[in-house]
Amino acid sequence: MSVHDKDYRENFARSLFLTGKITQETAHALSPRIKELRAASGDPITLYIDSPGGSSAVAEGIRFLIKAPDQDGRRCRLITVVIGTAASAAADLLALGDYAIAEPQADILYHGSRQAFEQLLTFEGATSVAANLQEANERLALRLARSSFRRIIWRVVQLKDAIEKFRDGPEGLEELVEALTAKFTPENAMLLREAIAKQKSLQEVKTAADNYLKKRKNVAQWPNKQLEPELVRAIVDYRSRLHKEDDWLLSRTGMREVASDFNLIHDYASQTKDLDAQLEVYGSLFLTQAQSAEFKSKSDEEHKVYLESHAADKLDVLWYFVVSLCRLLQTKDYQLTPEEAYWLGVVDEVTGSDLQSDREMIEMILSTESATLAILQKWHRPL
Repeated sequence: MSVHDKDYRENFARSLFLTGKITQETAHALSPRIKELRAASGDPITLYIDSPGGSSAVAEGIRFLIKAPDQDGRRCRLITVVIGTAASAAADLLALGDYAIAEPQADILYHGSRQAFEQLLTFEGATSVAANLQEANERLALRLARSSFRRIIWRVVQLKDAIEKFRDGPEGLEELVEALTAKFTPENAMLLREAIAKQKSLQEVKTAADNYLKKRKNVAQWPNKQLEPELVRAIVDYRSRLHKEDDWLLSRTGMREVASDFNLIHDYASQTKDLDAQLEVYGSLFLTQAQSAEFKSKSDEEHKVYLESHAADKLDVLWYFVVSLCRLLQTKDYQLTPEEAYWLGVVDEVTGSDLQSDREMIEMILSTESATLAILQKWHRPL
């Protein structure tokens, strides 16, 4: 008996179509239908996408309107489906769906934030625009990383030989990523290799900052207004030593590097609770066979401590890799096939493919349970 789970399936009866450029007019056109669907029931809403992108702020507004709690506190699950093109802000919207689906003919395109001007810019204006675009890219990259992280965990555990080496220790990440590049075109495989190089650099910055701060007393009790300047000093100290042979100056590119490092470390600290939750759910996937057997012998109270000791470092480096990857997606044009988007964690499922999906796993479990229940009901039916 086949069981369908509405949380993982598109539903045309409760659907919206996002086509053309994403503008404020797009939001105005979709809003009445969104409110109508939300009022009708709390079932998931399907958003079909065929868009070259547009305003990221408007796209986020549409997503918020679909998912925001109603007066009774009920939230709505969003299923996104790319049926043609999902580029720029539309690609971000696709990935931020609770369950994201790509049809086999779809194109997914990423690039950094852009802004068009009808008048000439002054130097000051151009500097301000550059800073705003950089901030927007960083914000979008971190949001995409949070959305993609869970999916990428399920992708890498499918890489049988490489995942076993990664389970031995976080130093196996490079080999794991190299195995992942086999799923991509040569051009897009370079994206992953560049991301692993950036991940190493980011990990080194964080380690250097941690070591710098450990020399300070009671740093864990410091208020943010005391901690943040010290963190900036730690990053400047690291960058200065790293570039001691270069003509590296804060007044040139240095300040942007420091700000980027600061934002990443600061955001990482704010994501500690999320990573703790991820560790609790997925940490056991990163244990060796021997560790897994030992883990199972522990009590529920001991599980968290065990995972922190044996899996947290692997989850950490994987998180930094995903952040680096999502940052790079915001820098230049990257055109992805549906299969590449799947392996990159942008989508959960490619229709008609043999790629593993959450839907198939969930529905298989539900079908097994349903069949078992039917058998029990048959055997226990009164005569």
